[in-house]
Amino acid sequence: MRKLQLSREELSEYAKDRSKALLDNWSYEEAERLVKELALSDFFDDVKFGVYRHGGVVGPLSGQTDYPEVTQVLSKMIQEVTPEATYTAMWVTKTSKLGIHKDVNNDEATENFVLPIAIPSQGGGLWVELARGDKVQGELCEREDERGRRRYGQLLPLQPREHVRLNPRRAHEVQPWKGERVVLIAYTPQCMGKLSANMIMDLESHGFQPPLTQMPEYFMSGDDVRAKLVSIAPHQRDESERDWKEPRDFEEDPWEMFIEVDIELVKVGTSEVDGPEGGPMVAKVEVSYTYNIEEILQELKAPLEVTHTVSPKEAFACIEKWRDAITKEMSSVEVAIQRLRVGTEERRSWLRDPRAQRLPMKLVFTVKPNPKADVNKPETFYRRKARLVICGNFAEAEAQSLYTESAPSEAVRASLVVATRNAWWVGVLDIVTAFIRTPLGESSDDPVIVATPPRILQELGLITSQELWALVRALYGLRQSPMLWARYRDRRMQSMVAPHNLVMSRGRTITSWWSIKDQSGSLVAIILIYVDDYLILGPKEVLQDLAAMVQEEWETSDLSILTEDNEVKFLGMELSLKNGEIRLGQRGYVEELMRAYDMKDTDVSKIPLNKDEAVYEVLSTDAAPTPEMTHKAQQMTGELLWLSQRSRPDLSYACCILSSLTTRAPSRVISMAYKILKYVNKTRDYLLRVAWKGGQLALYPDAAFAPASSRSQSGWVIYYGGTPILWRSSRQPTTALSTAEAELTAILEGSVALLGVEAMLLDIAESVDDKVVGSDSMSALCISSGTGSWRTRHLRIKAAWLQEAISGGQLRAEHVPGLRQPADLLTKALPSQRLRDLLRLWMMMDEAPPLTSSTTTESGNKAMVAMLCCMLMITSASATAETQPIHTISVDWDTAAIVMGLLMIAGVVATYEFLKWLGSAVIFEYSPGASARKLRVPTTINNSVDLYKQEKINKASENTVPANCEIIYTTGESINPSIKPTNSYCESRSSADRRVDRAFHWRSHVSISATNEIFLMVVETQGLTPTDAIARLKRK
Repeated sequence: MRKLQLSREELSEYAKDRSKALLDNWSYEEAERLVKELALSDFFDDVKFGVYRHGGVVGPLSGQTDYPEVTQVLSKMIQEVTPEATYTAMWVTKTSKLGIHKDVNNDEATENFVLPIAIPSQGGGLWVELARGDKVQGELCEREDERGRRRYGQLLPLQPREHVRLNPRRAHEVQPWKGERVVLIAYTPQCMGKLSANMIMDLESHGFQPPLTQMPEYFMSGDDVRAKLVSIAPHQRDESERDWKEPRDFEEDPWEMFIEVDIELVKVGTSEVDGPEGGPMVAKVEVSYTYNIEEILQELKAPLEVTHTVSPKEAFACIEKWRDAITKEMSSVEVAIQRLRVGTEERRSWLRDPRAQRLPMKLVFTVKPNPKADVNKPETFYRRKARLVICGNFAEAEAQSLYTESAPSEAVRASLVVATRNAWWVGVLDIVTAFIRTPLGESSDDPVIVATPPRILQELGLITSQELWALVRALYGLRQSPMLWARYRDRRMQSMVAPHNLVMSRGRTITSWWSIKDQSGSLVAIILIYVDDYLILGPKEVLQDLAAMVQEEWETSDLSILTEDNEVKFLGMELSLKNGEIRLGQRGYVEELMRAYDMKDTDVSKIPLNKDEAVYEVLSTDAAPTPEMTHKAQQMTGELLWLSQRSRPDLSYACCILSSLTTRAPSRVISMAYKILKYVNKTRDYLLRVAWKGGQLALYPDAAFAPASSRSQSGWVIYYGGTPILWRSSRQPTTALSTAEAELTAILEGSVALLGVEAMLLDIAESVDDKVVGSDSMSALCISSGTGSWRTRHLRIKAAWLQEAISGGQLRAEHVPGLRQPADLLTKALPSQRLRDLLRLWMMMDEAPPLTSSTTTESGNKAMVAMLCCMLMITSASATAETQPIHTISVDWDTAAIVMGLLMIAGVVATYEFLKWLGSAVIFEYSPGASARKLRVPTTINNSVDLYKQEKINKASENTVPANCEIIYTTGESINPSIKPTNSYCESRSSADRRVDRAFHWRSHVSISATNEIFLMVVETQGLTPTDAIARLKRK
């Protein structure tokens, strides 16, 4: 792009006119082109926008007052790329070549935002110093500042329409470049409370988004107590215990500390105290958006089944479609906030509180399934949901634990087993805006939060300028919200009075489920809670009364009862009812995965993983990890783990492999994950069936000994009432020296889990008397029973606890043949037929509807029939049926098809030869005229010789040769006999015999095809008749 050849006045008018046109008809690409033109024409050399601070003087910069249209264009570009950015000044530069420096005059609680306009052909990135909690995004490298002090940081390259954010108080440097480099920088000068309300209003009118830390209320004078500023940087400890071996004077002897991670060094400490430093850590929270959501919604042919998170950029682009959802959310949060308008005493009172934390807010846009969808009205297929959330990642670190327990998936499956046994009904309801109903301030530990609402609310006319919100109830996004809600919810649940004089008690092993018992102590119903979702199981009347009890306390959704015509969802699992049986699946989630990864119906696989891929070690063919590949590998692994832990145990072993390799070999993880997705695509209709087959609690452990000459693989599954409720596949922590040790380790791990499940069931008064450990390893069972030689003494010591449990009757050990061992599914990669056999043991079912059309052709059907017929011809089958099922060796159907094809070919050849022989026998032996045909048709060599002799016998007397002739012949495949006269004429008996011998000897050396004629020719050349030759041959 060339420089504009305009005067300063003409350039100013050009910038204003173009900016006005852009504001009327916005285009980011055109705005980027305009800024680049103005920068190359030196328009921004002496123009900055926003506010400045020089000493104690604060005021607006000339660019804001002289070029308001250009200011709005630059602000809009920043907001489009990063809507959450806060800043009070902007600068466009094309010649900045500053060395290592810190922006000490900027607000330390804010960030600088660098937006590339023109990217050079080489270099031009930013080097930024690393500190504790930073996310490593670029190449690590070392720099020296002007004092010769070494600093470690990362290189952040410039990418189109991607901003770079950095802490202004960190050392940073612009890298050398070649070509054109133009960047837009948004930052926040520290104005120390000198910005007035009118100045902030003026900034907002030009598109700026001032941060909370620049509000005038934050800087108070006199006796006012200043509310502390919350920095994005990690919390720094004021005091800590140190035990130095030798005293050190850090002022005289500065130091830096590093740790070695693989090949590189990571800075973990320094003698300087200019900023908080600490140990290396990973801090990363990212949102996965569904892009092009409007196109997806327009293409819906049926009601939506899964929730989509929408990118804010796409939502802002069509904000009017979201206005109703935003307005509804505003009405919901009104009870949770206190509006703090400019100049009010409430505003000053909240900001004076020394515990107050000032946090930004954002809108989260989602598209959810509509429970009231009408198949005849596409506009009801989905519903838009806007959620106002606190940016809790900016909050101070909490000293107290924020852990909140929720219903685990094994508790859900165990409850469904009990419900199946008792023929209970199942219902689900959801508390509306649960967190907003949690009061703040009841405890001294509760946080004090002042929030900045999103600017988009002001544009929609829902808030006033510079309005702040004080939280009187919890909001989504606040770190403490789940803990505060759970604590409040449980208090209210304990104060509730159950209907029909029932007694409701909270679980001790799992605090998120409640058992409802009658006066005799018998279990009547169960309630499971996952944050704000309730799963209620019990008789229909009790279920409805319990739901009404909850609905009296909070506003909830309508009670949804599981029937054959109505599926319900809980904890990410879809519950369906068919033929009186409850079945678990995640079809909606699977279909969303298939859509996200563009899986076609033809993208299928019979197995999730090949044996060659199931390797924990990094291979030489694996590509080097990159941040992008690692992120995608972690994302795909997490998505598949969500399936394997809830309804698809057949993915557990594959997910164990993926989890181990996500950071070491992400390229192979991605490749394996796509194959697993193809398997899921083929088996998307598999459901886990819940049944009741007796009250036995059974553990089935298994282990694969050193599959890659390293640590063994463990797998175990726990059945209750014949239904698998808990399973695990993992690599053993230590290397086993034998198969028995590997199996014993798996038994011990599973036995501990077995007792944990028993304790969980005792919470709901489920008593289990029969606890079985079923292993396919006789050696491990013998060791666990206390028997063995001196060589296994160390294993008997390891299994001492298990021996006591078995001898004391707490557990019962039994041998389970390997073919009936369900845990085999969790320890290795299996062929497809073995996989299907094991899934039957796991109560897994394929709920796909029957096919209405065949995919095979008529010729294919005929070939299959012929193949089966040939197999019946060459094999024998048992005539009697077995009364007991016979477990045969599992064979892959692809291999079986090849073998059957070969057998078909062999059968065809054998049938042809048999028919040929049968026809010949009938024609020449048994049919009328067989004797005549037999004489006419030479079928063997001897018959051919006889026929030839018969034809020559009449000429025997005439065909004589003088006795003084002898045969001359050569060995080989051909003979050229000739007559050679001799001087002696003798026709003695002995000479005739020798001639016949000579002919007979030659006959035995020639080829079979030429024997008949050559033999007679030789006989004739000896001067013999055929009769004499035959007679001589018989004597021989």
